[in-house]
Amino acid sequence: MGVVTAIPPVEQTPIPTGAPKTGMMIEQMAMAVAKNIVNDMRNSPDRYAPELSAICIADMGRDAAFFYANPVIPPRAEVKFGRGMWAHYIKSAFEKYFMWKVKSGNIAPFFEEEGLKLFFGTKGVILCADCSGAPGSAC
Repeated sequence: MGVVTAIPPVEQTPIPTGAPKTGMMIEQMAMAVAKNIVNDMRNSPDRYAPELSAICIADMGRDAAFFYANPVIPPRAEVKFGRGMWAHYIKSAFEKYFMWKVKSGNIAPFFEEEGLKLFFGTKGVILCADCSGAPGSAC
């Protein structure tokens, strides 16, 4: 499937590069594609697009850094970040949770979406009113 949302470069560089992507963004893209395939099979005109928000936890040995951005592409509506041992513990817990998801085959449990809504206000995918937006826009 690959990356399904054209994300324009954030800034001009001597060597052309794309915008960085996180696993969360790619999951959102895949979920939008899956929902759109189901809608095609049901002859529904509704279309979904990824929200393109991101949560990243970078382990740095004895501590870690955390950031949340929504959307990833500026201008951002919301940014949260921090660094400390608490982020290291969250990263370790997330790794265990992720491996459980993979082993159990439950890649999109209902409580994950609800938890993201509760803690970050993010939905992952959004229903488009008009899917003819510019590359990098939500729809």
